[in-house]
Amino acid sequence: MTKILNKTESIIALGSNIPSKHGQPAQLLAKALEKLDRISEGIPEASSFFRTKAEGLEPGAPNFLNAVVVITLDDDWSPIRLLRVLKRFESELGRCELTGDEKYASTHYHSRAIDLDIITYGSSKIDLPGLVIPHQRALNRTFVLEPLAELRPKMIFPGSDKTVSELKNALLVLKNTR
Repeated sequence: MTKILNKTESIIALGSNIPSKHGQPAQLLAKALEKLDRISEGIPEASSFFRTKAEGLEPGAPNFLNAVVVITLDDDWSPIRLLRVLKRFESELGRCELTGDEKYASTHYHSRAIDLDIITYGSSKIDLPGLVIPHQRALNRTFVLEPLAELRPKMIFPGSDKTVSELKNALLVLKNTR
């Protein structure tokens, strides 16, 4: 990721597989992109929407619609501030958190109206409770690597010596051999 004139690029992954009162998954992703546009200092770069299989969720969970967006933020932003804003956006778009015993269900993952994850924040490496950057599972997720490869195929993913395209292709081969 690059740092340009006191600005930092951040990669955000978006996902939705159930509607909320704010719309269907495609509408929710579009609304999330509008919100991200409002905080970005430049014109955000958004990938196409990718339909992906819901893996590791409750039986019969609908497929996800996923995308990746690259936004540019002034240096007065911090990764923690960005995380708080993303959580607010999720809430505004109808994401409901699990509570009580549901948190401890057999699956950690669940269907959601909207999910916004920080994948990278410039070249920052952060390991805090609730925030790890680069995102610790991004390299194992085709729903992150495929849209990111559309935008930044030659980018060397932080913490790796491989390009996003190389990582995506290796993951696809691995998944096809299972």
